[in-house]
Amino acid sequence: MYYRLHVIPVALPPLRDRGADILLLAESFLARYSSEEGKSSDGFARDAEEWLVSNTWPGNVRELENLLQRAGVLATSNVLLPQDLPLDHGNDTMKSGFNALRHAAETILNTAKDSDGMTPVEVATRELIIAARKTCEDDKSVAKLLGIPVAKVTAFDS
Repeated sequence: MYYRLHVIPVALPPLRDRGADILLLAESFLARYSSEEGKSSDGFARDAEEWLVSNTWPGNVRELENLLQRAGVLATSNVLLPQDLPLDHGNDTMKSGFNALRHAAETILNTAKDSDGMTPVEVATRELIIAARKTCEDDKSVAKLLGIPVAKVTAFDS
């Protein structure tokens, strides 16, 4: 049987080495599973795309498909966000936290002054607290992680 199948060898690199293919496959899977759920899909947020491409995908295409099937069911908006990706996928809680912190830094850099008249430092504090809340269980843990008083964390309730 081996020699019948081995007439023309096909070398297929792992999914992690095919960045563009990851997004094409992901969009296809998301569209399929979203429509099965009766939802419309407008694709991925930029952070979610970056996360998909940066993942190592040890389970290759089947792992990607499974993750997007769950995300298609659980997504709360038409655009898939990083928080819509299942957190039980490997050590992705940490990746999600780093992505949230990176987003916070981008928001701070792009915002000279918030619409509420906040200074850049206040905007930075608020964004870091929001990002830290995505990976911490409570305000006390957020305060410990950021090295600030709990009262400062609770002052930025969102």
